[in-house]
Amino acid sequence: SFAKITFPMGRWPDPMLRRPANSIPNKMLNTNELKIVAETLRDTARVEGAVGLAAQQCGIDGSMVFLDDITFKDNNKRQEDENEKNQVSSHRKWLFLLGNTQSSQKSALFT
Repeated sequence: SFAKITFPMGRWPDPMLRRPANSIPNKMLNTNELKIVAETLRDTARVEGAVGLAAQQCGIDGSMVFLDDITFKDNNKRQEDENEKNQVSSHRKWLFLLGNTQSSQKSALFT
C-alpha cells in the first residue's frame, strides 16, 4: 500500500485564506496536471477529515473546491477501510467545482 500524497493545509488565521483565488484557465481543463491536483486535494481533505477543501487553503492559486459525501463517511467508514486494505474501489460520491471567469460558469469535474 502506498502512502497518499497530500498538500499542507492552511487553517485560520492563515493569511492565504484571505486571498481571492484566480480562475482556472481553459487550457488547464481536462489536463493530467489538473487531475493530479484534484486527486491530491481530495486525498488531503480525506486525510485531514475535511468534508470540503478549497485549493486556496493548500496554497494552490486556483478557484477549485472539493466536496465530499459526509453521509458516506459516517455510514460506510468500516467498509471503506476494508476496501482500502483490499484495494477495492467504493462508490463514494465526491465533487469538484471549478471557477472559470472566461466561461462565467462553475463546472463540475470528476464527479
